Amino acid sequence: MKPSSLTWLSFLSGATVMASEMAASRLVAPYFGSSTPVWAALISLVLGGLALGAHLGGRWADRAERLEPLRMALCVAALLLAALPFLARALLPGATTAVMTGRPLEAMGRVALVVLVAVPPLLALGAVGPFLLRVGLGGVASAGAHAGRLSSASTMGSIAGTLLAAFVVLPWLGTARAMACFAGLLGLTAAHGLGWRWRVMAVGVPVVALAFGIHALPRHPRALEVAESPHAFVQVLESPEGTRSLVFDEGFAVQSTWLPGQPVREEVFAHYLLTPAMARAEPRAPRVLLLGLGAGTSARGLR
Repeated sequence: MKPSSLTWLSFLSGATVMASEMAASRLVAPYFGSSTPVWAALISLVLGGLALGAHLGGRWADRAERLEPLRMALCVAALLLAALPFLARALLPGATTAVMTGRPLEAMGRVALVVLVAVPPLLALGAVGPFLLRVGLGGVASAGAHAGRLSSASTMGSIAGTLLAAFVVLPWLGTARAMACFAGLLGLTAAHGLGWRWRVMAVGVPVVALAFGIHALPRHPRALEVAESPHAFVQVLESPEGTRSLVFDEGFAVQSTWLPGQPVREEVFAHYLLTPAMARAEPRAPRVLLLGLGAGTSARGLR
């Protein structure tokens, strides 16, 4: 295999790892939030999977001495990464409910099932480095240069995957479609040279996930509308009393509430509703000091 192909695969694996990690943080936010403990658990899972994959992959590479087994493993990884948001949609809402109702074992079981699906792709991606080093090594004299080239490509791929996911793909496509996009690119590269069945599996499943990614959005039973903004998962919930709330992620962050018949609520975010009345009370825009501009709603209303 050409050195440039090995370098590209190393670059792509690094990009996929970091892009998937960025997407996974958005994937769990509607259920567990995005606090520091959540990030710590997510990073530990990713690093642990990569470390174990590198350890096992090194032994596997010495026995295989060719790249096809790694390609097959990466095809399976692409399939599982594309399916992960849909599995999370099916299992994680029940996990949060189980936690809130005092059923920790059920919650742990549901989370464990999601983790079991997430670990094999991490193992395969962790095995990329040892495999590429073993297959592409031309001799001891060039071992340092070869290892340095692969490590550099993987690191640059990680940077590219992080920036692309955070600033382009996630805001543009959303979490499920972003994971499907990177999974499809990984599958397309890994399936090169394999049979058509591997290509269908590695590329077809991510394409289907890309088409139906909107259905991976979680939905609260009382949700009137759900959406994924560039910054958070958003829902409009309606209580049995008729109060509507705009909530972010797992639902503990309430941006605003509205109750029919009561235009102004006694809350910190309700002051912007007074803006039209303030603007009509003065022939010109009043002098107002805004502490915390937020989205600029009040400022635009007073112009």
